[in-house]
Amino acid sequence: MLHIKNKDMVVPGTFLAEGDYIHESGTYKEQGKIYANVVGITYVDRRRIRVVSLEGKYIPKQGDAVIGVISYERFNGWKVDINSPYEALLSDKDIYIGRYDSLKVGDMVYARIVRVSEIFETSLYAKRPYGKLDNGIVIEIHSARVPRLIGRKGSMIKLIKEKTGSIITVGQNGLVWIRGGKKELTAKACHMVDREAHIPGLTDRINDFLSR
Repeated sequence: MLHIKNKDMVVPGTFLAEGDYIHESGTYKEQGKIYANVVGITYVDRRRIRVVSLEGKYIPKQGDAVIGVISYERFNGWKVDINSPYEALLSDKDIYIGRYDSLKVGDMVYARIVRVSEIFETSLYAKRPYGKLDNGIVIEIHSARVPRLIGRKGSMIKLIKEKTGSIITVGQNGLVWIRGGKKELTAKACHMVDREAHIPGLTDRINDFLSR
C-alpha cells in the first residue's frame, strides 16, 4: 500500500509504502515498510520508490539558462534531466534539429526555462542561441556558485577562456560544458572556483594556477 503520492515532499522517517514495493535511493526498508531517509521529493515508478534529495539541488526558475541531458523520448519531444529533483520537458517545436540529425537519450542540450508551474512542471526553449551541445565534456559545480564562476561582468569566465582557449557554456543549474582548448585544465579551474568561492583573492589564485 502506498502512503504518499508521486512528487510529494518528505522528510527523514516519513512512512512511504508497505507491501510489494521496491525501495531505491533516498529510502530504507524496515520490517517490510519503506521510509524516507533524506529531505526530498518522492518519485514513484510502478512498484519502485525513490526520494531525490533537495539538499544542494537546483530548483528551476523561469528565465534561467540550463544544461540538461535527454532522459526520455516522448512522441512530441523529450524529458530532460536538468540536475534538479524536477525533470523538464522540451517540445520538438522548441528546438531546431537538422534534417539528418535528431536528439536521443544521453544527448546534452543548452536551453532556457520558459515556464515553471506551481508544482515545478518545467518547460524549455532551445532554439538559437541555445540547442544541442556536441564534442565537449560536462562537469558539475554547486549551482549556488555559478555567479562566482561567471564573475563580475563575466570577468572570471573570460579569464579562464583566455588562458585555456576553451569554449565554456555555463548553466544556472551547475552544469558546465567545455569544448576545445585545454579542456582538462579548464575543468580543474572551474572546480577550483567551486571549492574556493568563499575565499578572498580567488581571481588572482585562478590566474596564477592557469599561468603555471
